[in-house]
Amino acid sequence: MSSNFAGGYLYIGGFAEGKEFFKIYYSEESLNNNAEDIGSCARTVKEEEYTIGLIRTTKYIFESRIIELINDSKSDYVGVKEELKVPIGNEFDFSFRYSNGTTIGTGEKTITTSIYAEETPIQYIDKKANTNPGFINIRIW
Repeated sequence: MSSNFAGGYLYIGGFAEGKEFFKIYYSEESLNNNAEDIGSCARTVKEEEYTIGLIRTTKYIFESRIIELINDSKSDYVGVKEELKVPIGNEFDFSFRYSNGTTIGTGEKTITTSIYAEETPIQYIDKKANTNPGFINIRIW
């Protein structure tokens, strides 16, 4: 099966008779996919030729966005603090733990006051468009 996006339309080809089931994933995030896998073709399909089955919309976080947010917090702490809606007068740090135990983050600070900490399990999309489990840890003091 091949596909092409042109002129605001998605063109999908390579259907075998009676086997037109497919899934479409859309993301504004760029992924490191091999352009040769995309291919191109066009087939005009009239509305009566297809049936739309299950439609599901799911939001995911991208690994690249997590890394970008960590890097941004090092260079623009105040901007990231506002983006994360950390209350005025509070400070924060956060980290991301991959399912293999590797952790990346802003760097934990030694704090001598009360801390609010939350670990949130998430599913993220890696650079190869795989869905993986991970954890975001946020500390506010």
